[in-house]
Amino acid sequence: MKICCWICGGEGSNYEIPRGKNPDHTIGVCKSCYEEWCDKVKILIKKGGLRP
Repeated sequence: MKICCWICGGEGSNYEIPRGKNPDHTIGVCKSCYEEWCDKVKILIKKGGLRP
């Protein structure tokens, strides 16, 4: 299963970020979006509030 970027919707996400214990809830973020949004993404992951 190919995980698309959660932010831009592009395929080939470089980072797979698990949400909770269910692997189906894993989201992907591509490198450019991760670099652009990394601070926001990290904060959201820490708070557990990242929702597609």
